[in-house]
Amino acid sequence: MKYTHALQYLGRYALFVAVLFGADYLFFHIVARQAPITANFVYFNLFFFAVTGVFFIINMNKINKTPFLQNWYHTIGFLGMGLLSLGVYSIFKYHLNPQLAFSYPTIYFVFVGVTYLIAASLIALAVFGTTFLHAFKRELLLLGIVVIPYFGLTMGLRAQWHLFSSMVVKANTFLMGFFTDTMSFALTSGDPKLGLESFSVIIGAPCSGVDSILLFTGLYWFIGLLDFDKYNTKKLLILYPFGLFGVFGMSILRIFLLMLIGAYYSPELALDQFHSNAGWILFVIYFLTFIYFALPWLRK
Repeated sequence: MKYTHALQYLGRYALFVAVLFGADYLFFHIVARQAPITANFVYFNLFFFAVTGVFFIINMNKINKTPFLQNWYHTIGFLGMGLLSLGVYSIFKYHLNPQLAFSYPTIYFVFVGVTYLIAASLIALAVFGTTFLHAFKRELLLLGIVVIPYFGLTMGLRAQWHLFSSMVVKANTFLMGFFTDTMSFALTSGDPKLGLESFSVIIGAPCSGVDSILLFTGLYWFIGLLDFDKYNTKKLLILYPFGLFGVFGMSILRIFLLMLIGAYYSPELALDQFHSNAGWILFVIYFLTFIYFALPWLRK
């Protein structure tokens, strides 16, 4: 069969996803008391599937030439250590005293991120095996160069979500000031609040724009490093902050539209379907449009 090994890879990839996310879900129901700090992980999932999908597409021919060799001792050992690390992650993420997380947010996010990354790496070794690691060490090193700093930036920025939420509130207050005088806002130590007419919302961590910035950063530099020799380094560096400005603008636009829909059309629609889906839809449209026009300019 022409793509026997590639199909095996897809099967193992599906198994890896099932074990990682399934075990996380199981641990959540075992240890959950109250998540100390909630965050929107839709963007993490998008980043995860986008990066691994690009990895597969680019390396499909090499994957198809690489047989999978299973060492059950390694499989059981790596799987056990991975689940143990995932259990530690779950205890800190879902069972920790909330006051400790709020008191030391940076330490909290860094520890949670590191334990999850270790768990995912160990489970990947259990599913794919050390042979796969040796065959793709260069490609996996490149993946690590993108993913590990991405995780570090994730933990650092999420600890500062209140600053970004406040910026979103201020920007929307300014924009809506051109159309109405019925705007209200409150910037406190808790979640910033935004109101229009009788409709009001809190701009918490998931609405701060941090996840959009992180996802854009990860995908932008992953694409840039994949064909690094084909792109102008200076242009890559110059264009990046403009991309960040634009993606944060999408977060502001999302809240702007949400407020208009909630105040003048349907609060239920605004807080349900629009709130759940507008973020990732706007991001996908923005990112694909940005990359489409940027890549020709970036090439040497």
